[in-house]
Amino acid sequence: MPKNCLVVKCNSNSARHRDRSFYRIPSPYGPDRKINKTSQERRRLWIDSLNRSDMNDSKLKYGRICSLHFQTGEPASLIDKYHPDWIPSINMGCTERRHSEALKRYKCSKDRAQSTTETLDEKEDFEEMQDEELKIDIVKDEKLKVEEIKVEEIEIEELKIEELYNEELEVKEEEELQAKDHTEQIIPEPANLKVFLQQIQEEKYNIDVNYLKSNKDCFLYYTGFPDFVYVHKIFQMVENYLPQNVVLTKYQQLLLTLVRLRLNLQLTDLSCRFNVDRTTATCTFERVINVLYSRLKSLVAWPMRKDLQRNIPQCFKEAFGNKATVIIDCFELFIEKASNLENSNCKHHYTVKFLIGISPQGSIIFISNAYAGGASDKFIVEDSGILNKLCRGDVIIADEGFSIDNSIKSYCAEVKYPSFVKDKKQLSAVDSETTRKLADVRIHVQRVIGVLRSKFRILKETFPTVALIESSNETVHINKIIVVCAALFNLCPGIIPLE
Repeated sequence: MPKNCLVVKCNSNSARHRDRSFYRIPSPYGPDRKINKTSQERRRLWIDSLNRSDMNDSKLKYGRICSLHFQTGEPASLIDKYHPDWIPSINMGCTERRHSEALKRYKCSKDRAQSTTETLDEKEDFEEMQDEELKIDIVKDEKLKVEEIKVEEIEIEELKIEELYNEELEVKEEEELQAKDHTEQIIPEPANLKVFLQQIQEEKYNIDVNYLKSNKDCFLYYTGFPDFVYVHKIFQMVENYLPQNVVLTKYQQLLLTLVRLRLNLQLTDLSCRFNVDRTTATCTFERVINVLYSRLKSLVAWPMRKDLQRNIPQCFKEAFGNKATVIIDCFELFIEKASNLENSNCKHHYTVKFLIGISPQGSIIFISNAYAGGASDKFIVEDSGILNKLCRGDVIIADEGFSIDNSIKSYCAEVKYPSFVKDKKQLSAVDSETTRKLADVRIHVQRVIGVLRSKFRILKETFPTVALIESSNETVHINKIIVVCAALFNLCPGIIPLE
């Protein structure tokens, strides 16, 4: 926006007159209290020089005064109070001042002050020269005395240093003799060196295990379990099925796998931590995942109705009474590259999708196989086999996007969705209360998915396409990983309170 000059009868405009400068009305605030007072005084004088009765806050804030109203073409510095351009004074639309004489008087005053300063400086220089001559004589006498004292002090210091050096030399020789004797006791003969190194290696691994057992925070960080008892129970279930390994013990193989699932550490990192080759770490992880899948997949199972009805949390009782309920939802994992069918409409990435079902107690009771990211939720429900597990009167809680009313009728079960406004202006009181109860219980499936991802960070990584390759009579690798993570999740304490 072009700027106009505030001075009466001045037609300066920043758009038309680009050779002119425009300056704001000084602010009343300064960096400290002294300059603040000066700023306020200068602001008042600028406003008075305009001699306008129509001034308001807006004009003072956005208005400008052009360079034509200053003798030097610009305002003087804030601290140069006696400069003629400390306030605008030329062609101010009112009584003219004698500007040239004011500027001349200012320059003469400044020259006189500078001349006086130079005279005083010359006088001070002469007096300083006389003082320096006297000081030089005094310093010469003092130097002679100081040099005599320093010679005596140096001789004393040299004697002390020589005594300290001799003492340190004796102490050092004694320490070297003791260290030599200690080394001879520790280091074995070359014939026993191999056995000695093997003992050190075994001791190192034992110390690591014992440290994890004794430090619960460290154990929780590396495995996701709050106590060693959980991992020991898992180890008892899989110990006889773990392969023998020359480098790693069976417990170390299990620990390596749990750490990778928990922290998503790269295999190169794990190989360094466990002092093995990267190929060994890769093979160990794949073999242990196969064992965990075959031994723990039974922990992700659809319970009997009486088991579902036992210990139903209070929030489910209020909404559905004693009906057996299951909450379902889909979640996705990223993959490196896939066909267009696997491109997720929601996440705009290549993904695979899983259907998950949880019980009222918060346990994972169903995990489907991996589907393409573009597959609809309705198709996955109908194809995954979850409907075959329903009994008469069971209730499924789902999001509206599933649209499985027709599919579920043949199983004599029912599905509950949250109500939406759609064409209505607002929900009725009954629909609002029903939606509130459904939302209170359906949020638990989102919590389970969130905890599952945070507890096992491998589910946050982008999986390679090799994890999706099917082999004869073998479950896809990514399906094994998700089932193992769900089974380990079920072993941890539940997240839904009973009350």
